[in-house]
Amino acid sequence: MAAVQYFNQHFRSKGFNSQQSLKHVQNPSGFRLSPSPLEQTTTHFLYPLKCSFSTTTSSDSHNPLLKPFENLSFDSLKTTLCNLTPLNIVKWAGILSMSIAATKWTVNLALLSNLLLLLPVFTWLTLMPPAYFNGYLEGWPFVFFFVYHYFSFFNVSVRKRLYGDYYARPHDPKWDVNPPKWYRLLYCVGVMVGHWFAAFEALDLHRIPGGWSNVGVWILIVATLLIQYSSTVYLAKYSEKVVVPTAVVRFGPYRWIRHPIYASTMLLFASYCIALRAPLSLIFVVAVCSTYYDQKAKLEEVLMVETFGESYPEYVSKVRYKFLPFVY
Repeated sequence: MAAVQYFNQHFRSKGFNSQQSLKHVQNPSGFRLSPSPLEQTTTHFLYPLKCSFSTTTSSDSHNPLLKPFENLSFDSLKTTLCNLTPLNIVKWAGILSMSIAATKWTVNLALLSNLLLLLPVFTWLTLMPPAYFNGYLEGWPFVFFFVYHYFSFFNVSVRKRLYGDYYARPHDPKWDVNPPKWYRLLYCVGVMVGHWFAAFEALDLHRIPGGWSNVGVWILIVATLLIQYSSTVYLAKYSEKVVVPTAVVRFGPYRWIRHPIYASTMLLFASYCIALRAPLSLIFVVAVCSTYYDQKAKLEEVLMVETFGESYPEYVSKVRYKFLPFVY
């Protein structure tokens, strides 16, 4: 049996302190030799090379193109969006609409710019009022936001169908029939106030019933769009370049009412109030639109009599209603 002597040497290896020595082995027979830690330690003298085409990311690699986005995180963006209030949205929508309107007055904008001009207007009419009074949006405001856009661009689709492009043609300025500016201003203010009053009067958006109770509203929307489109198409067939009439139109919706385009606009605003369950706002908006369009219709009818003579009074005697069959 071999004797084991004392070890007085100091080992410097991984897992041993340089100032610590091995103690005397009390039981030489129980001593077992084990592989030295020195034999298991591998020293790396070469490190992997790095290049700009490496797909492995490293903490010490910096891309100058990403420096502006180092402090940008999804959580901060999400927090910012969650902190937006309806009042902030109203403010920024107002700034956008005023800036686009200022550009409209100074520059001849194309179709896309006209769309951008209508975007904040319809946002203020359909989305901002319920968002301000409810603190959130759902349901009918989103529907009417898109319906208003679709309704407004029917005349553009008719131009595309007739002429192959979307741009208005030159025409005789006498057919630009408009009431005085102050009258038009009051109309615009009245329509805006009516939409905001409808949002104030309406039920909370989550309390507006759904399902079959809204079938009537959908019927009104479809009827409004059909009246607007068919009126524009039949008017274009009897007009030069859409806006200069060459004959008295007696077909389509013009068989029942004399001004179906104005009637469809009033029906659109009325549908919005009905969908939000705002009866007082419905009465107010219809009164504002009826007063304005009645004045405009009178100016147009005077011009039609001057242009077509006795044929237009004959048409008026057959079609007695201006906006609503059997009512007005």
